[in-house]
Amino acid sequence: MESMPLLKPCRAQQSARFWVSVRRGLLIFFWMMFAALTSLAVVFLVRAYEPPPPSVWHQRRVICRNTAPAPQSDVARRIQAASALGCGGLILAQEEVNSLNLRRLVTEGKQYGVSIILEVPILEDYDCHQLQRLKDAARSWLADGASGFYLLGGGKATVIMISQILQNEVEIISGEERLILLPDWLCDDEDMPKNKSQVLRTCPLTDWNLQKFTVRSEMKDTAWEVMSGDTDGLQLRQFLAITLPGTIILSLNQSQPLPSWLSFLLILRFQTPDLYTGWLQIISDGSSYRALSHWGCSTLLVIIGCYDQSQNVSLRLPHFSASARLLLSTKQQRSPGQVLQDSVQLLPGEAQLLRLTPD
Repeated sequence: MESMPLLKPCRAQQSARFWVSVRRGLLIFFWMMFAALTSLAVVFLVRAYEPPPPSVWHQRRVICRNTAPAPQSDVARRIQAASALGCGGLILAQEEVNSLNLRRLVTEGKQYGVSIILEVPILEDYDCHQLQRLKDAARSWLADGASGFYLLGGGKATVIMISQILQNEVEIISGEERLILLPDWLCDDEDMPKNKSQVLRTCPLTDWNLQKFTVRSEMKDTAWEVMSGDTDGLQLRQFLAITLPGTIILSLNQSQPLPSWLSFLLILRFQTPDLYTGWLQIISDGSSYRALSHWGCSTLLVIIGCYDQSQNVSLRLPHFSASARLLLSTKQQRSPGQVLQDSVQLLPGEAQLLRLTPD
């Protein structure tokens, strides 16, 4: 018996099946596009986020250096004074520690949270015996707990040779990272090797050329040295230096009084990682005022005013509301914690550190 032929589906059934297939295809296409766009967004976020460089002790805390050697009886007192000021490192001349027990000074420094760095005068030339004595001395200093060396004098070839010798000795020692600071006259020498985490060029902060501060690798691997002083210009330069990423050397003169805000700013730097790890961006570098921002987990704004005139600075920046909270000012009449709206009125010779409010 022959079977009956299958009935052909009617046109309505064919149309229904077609639209079911279309809907199924569109649904699959939607989820594929959703997965692709989500993956693309994750890739963009990962690539856009650049974590701040890891910080070390000499970036978190400022290193202080007295321009005039102190009597040996005052070295221990100088360690206590550096700690009270908020510094985390102290550079001592060799004549200040030669007749003292360096290990005892290092132990006392640790009690106050101060690392000891030794000045090393560099000769113009060395013979084999002098090099060996320097190696032995460096090995002994490191064994006693010295946290680094501050090189002075010498010629370029000699400095490179001595820094390499010291670096070899430093790499043998485990524990806290040691520091080698090269002379300041090598700061702009293009033939010098690039900065490393342990070997830094010392760059005097003697001008307001902020453009050189924008190179990230040079910022965090440079030791910015600034002189203390009682003039508005020197004090504003101190304020700028202490708010820069990298390693800060504060050269003090005992005959000059320190500004009242200095200790607060040093402690604030230690408590605010954005100051020493955030990226720096120049917002304004005009003749009337200078503004720099630190981009980290939150954004800090540093505003440096003029010496002789007031200035109104707008707070209307991209991606931020026009408000900020004052963290510190060089003028005592300003109250920390004050919320500022739209703009900041700078007094003559004033600098401010603000925390911007994101949108």
